[in-house]
Amino acid sequence: MSSHSLKLEDNPMLEINVKVWKYLSVIFPDREHAWRVYVFVLPVCVMNIMQFVYLLRMWGDLAPFILNTFFAAAIFDALLRTCLVIINRDKFEAFLLELAEMYRDIEISVSGTHD
Repeated sequence: MSSHSLKLEDNPMLEINVKVWKYLSVIFPDREHAWRVYVFVLPVCVMNIMQFVYLLRMWGDLAPFILNTFFAAAIFDALLRTCLVIINRDKFEAFLLELAEMYRDIEISVSGTHD
């Protein structure tokens, strides 16, 4: 476990997302657990493809079609964002580290003004 990820996991603004994404190997992957990202993303891809196939099959029934389109689009959006994070992992990890550093600076400046 790197010191960077420890610092991020201690940040109250980022800790839940960092812990989950690190566990799933989306960010800061290690060789031993790199397979987790595939187990996380591939079933969601298959599910989303099946959602779009289902939408094609139920084309005529408007109310369920609209509802299922919303769910398919929401899943697709989350999947697309996750894939973009995986593709741009280095930039995203650097962004998270910078965000944690800014949060630490804000905490220090706020605690310094209340003395």
